Amino acid sequence: MPGVGNSWLVQMLEETKYEVGRHKEISDFIVVDAQWNPAKQVADLEDLLTKTPDAVIVYPVTPSSLSAIVEKIAMRGIPVISAGPIEGTNKQATTLIVGREAFGRVGGEFLAQQLKGFIFSLIRKIAQACNCHQQNKKRSRGIA
Repeated sequence: MPGVGNSWLVQMLEETKYEVGRHKEISDFIVVDAQWNPAKQVADLEDLLTKTPDAVIVYPVTPSSLSAIVEKIAMRGIPVISAGPIEGTNKQATTLIVGREAFGRVGGEFLAQQLKGFIFSLIRKIAQACNCHQQNKKRSRGIA
């Protein structure tokens, strides 16, 4: 996990744990929190390699920080499933990307309804997050 300071990441983690619990063939499921630190996420993945996992699911802190470690993991024959974009490599087995613009639009519409016309400003506090502009663009349209 890139970090667990967002409710949607906590939800994603809990839903993943639930799904893992439905599969008795999965004996171990290791979750590591990078605390929004790209270098820590790389170090966590290096440490995970010592445990020889069958697969790695990763949500990148930043799109540009994981290409080397993803390639290293893939070279060992371990599939990498990315829950966000990774720049500089195509060695991940698959990349899952949610509809961030739709997410932003729905959030904007909800805020507009709840705030009933009040003017407000949205600030995204997670540095280097690649999807903020997509969410904020649609959030603004949902509010307008």
